[in-house]
Amino acid sequence: MISKIFSIVFFAGSAMARGRGGGGSSITIDDSWDAPGVQKACMAFGIIFAVLSLVQFVYILKNLTKIPFASPRTPYIILAIVTFFTFLWYLLYGILLRLRDDILDSLTSNQINAAINGLWTMVVAFQPAAVLLLLQQRGSVLQASRGNTISVFSSLLWKRIVDWVLVVITFIMYIAYVGNYAAYLAGVESGSYSTSKYYAYLAASKGLSYTGTAFVLLMFLDVIITSIVLFIQSKRAQWTDPVKSNFLQYGAECLRLIL
Repeated sequence: MISKIFSIVFFAGSAMARGRGGGGSSITIDDSWDAPGVQKACMAFGIIFAVLSLVQFVYILKNLTKIPFASPRTPYIILAIVTFFTFLWYLLYGILLRLRDDILDSLTSNQINAAINGLWTMVVAFQPAAVLLLLQQRGSVLQASRGNTISVFSSLLWKRIVDWVLVVITFIMYIAYVGNYAAYLAGVESGSYSTSKYYAYLAASKGLSYTGTAFVLLMFLDVIITSIVLFIQSKRAQWTDPVKSNFLQYGAECLRLIL
């Protein structure tokens, strides 16, 4: 299935070109795409955000070598991997919106949609994980810089356990959601899916979706609270974090590239 997905990614450009009057293939895309304006806008934003994610990925790799030690690179490596998955997610999402009405059959569209859900699982679970890991590391640096005379919130053992429990549970919930969807597709493909199984799939999908969303919100609150507390403790300790300065510079550079 993965090879089919990536073949569609590379095939999309040539198919669109043929739809504009190029090459002699019987599979073409009509330029007069009769789709709702919202769908066209979603496709356009999907491609735009895919390009921005790719730029961010390259920028992270470019600056990764500037970090002097191996251990502090861990959150940035995770962030680079997640950013690449984000690029693939946006790209496949935009391509799926454009091609599913012209070329792809319903089964192939559903398979690509399952892959998109799998990519989203990686993004939604490990993007906050990269931030939480970075906050834990900065807390440890703050504590060490003051001779371990202060107790930093983000570096407490119970806080680290809570962080990773949230990440793991969120990941498991979304993996279960993707597995439930994949089982549904397998049943449809084999022709052995009954009405009762379909309603069971809908119920499980709804429950997993709500649960996963709840844990995503908890992780979001965890990141926000941890960031605020670390900022306050840094101010009280009169400690200037060089990483924070680098993040501000990175944000300014991203805005410059976008604008």
